[in-house]
Amino acid sequence: MSTDKATPRPWNMQPLSDNYTHIVRGPENVLVVQCAQTPKGKANAELIVRAVNSHEVLLAACQEAFYFMEENGFFDLTDDTYGPTATRLLAAIAAAEKGTSNG
Repeated sequence: MSTDKATPRPWNMQPLSDNYTHIVRGPENVLVVQCAQTPKGKANAELIVRAVNSHEVLLAACQEAFYFMEENGFFDLTDDTYGPTATRLLAAIAAAEKGTSNG
């Protein structure tokens, strides 16, 4: 999933949101998203900030780990030791690149 068309990072929670929403802003104070002024709304806004700001580095780390496993002979999906890890890495990479998740 390309992030180059999205608002640049980092995104941050606006310290003092209004009485109705928790506000997430990008650089230059760009409004990115508003979440309800509830405990779940605040948690959602915080999760959005963490997810967006860590997306690129986590995707790169998963890709590097996958390539390391592949290059060093640890990429046998039927192997009980490394297969589950390789499967999770592939799922994480696919979810990050396509914006979907199965879990």
